[in-house]
Amino acid sequence: MRRPLALLVVVALFVNGGANGAGATDHPTARLVKVTSASQPVDIASRPRDNGLYIAEQDGVVVRYDPKTKAKSTALDLTSFTGASGERGLLGIVFHPDGRFLYVNYTDAAGDTVVARYRMTTANAADPATRVELFSL
Repeated sequence: MRRPLALLVVVALFVNGGANGAGATDHPTARLVKVTSASQPVDIASRPRDNGLYIAEQDGVVVRYDPKTKAKSTALDLTSFTGASGERGLLGIVFHPDGRFLYVNYTDAAGDTVVARYRMTTANAADPATRVELFSL
């Protein structure tokens, strides 16, 4: 009998905002603002010493968004490598801590998972010619 009662008390405190009965107005709120649009975004990453945000789109494109100018540019196009359907396609991106490399995780047309590395250029884009496949399964 004590467990259901204890659970009921915890739920009641949570719903009522705590023991003091304070409502939801005591909690911090956040306002979401749409800053850009993307085609099926699946991941977002920031690069050290770069004010841009990099957005991974499921179809295989990595887009760089500059929040100051609101400009978008293609940082890497993997559409010829990816098989984008259902839960497949470009799945994730991450930068090396010094920002020199971009690592991508995607599924190829055969459905295999691939992790590859690209060297970043001074133009805030990944150089397709520097592709090194690190893992495939």
